[in-house]
Amino acid sequence: MKYKQVFKNGKVVTEHRYLMEKHLKRKLRTDEDIHHINGNGLDNRIKNLMITNLKEHPKYHKKLREIKMSKVMTEYISTEKLAEIYGVCEEVARRWCRKGKVDCKKINGRWYIKKDKENKDEQ
Repeated sequence: MKYKQVFKNGKVVTEHRYLMEKHLKRKLRTDEDIHHINGNGLDNRIKNLMITNLKEHPKYHKKLREIKMSKVMTEYISTEKLAEIYGVCEEVARRWCRKGKVDCKKINGRWYIKKDKENKDEQ
């Protein structure tokens, strides 16, 4: 994930850490980390920042991924399912995605096809 960076005392630091330290009026401890609540690493509003620790921080990201994937699975189908629907191999379905033949998005290296766009009239 990319973060905004700023200069502080001649050093480059992430903007979200800088803003949180300024808000708290103290330096962050080495075991403290900052989590972007809405998952957008560029949204550095204080209300979107939360102090966590290095051990707990990955758990928040796991939960965000689970929420995102549950939404994806209600709105999208996998290339495996698309291939099954049209009686083609999964590689053909992935090729349709790469060539923009179907309404899809790539998430974590896998293609997902919008459920209401399961047509192959252009293939």
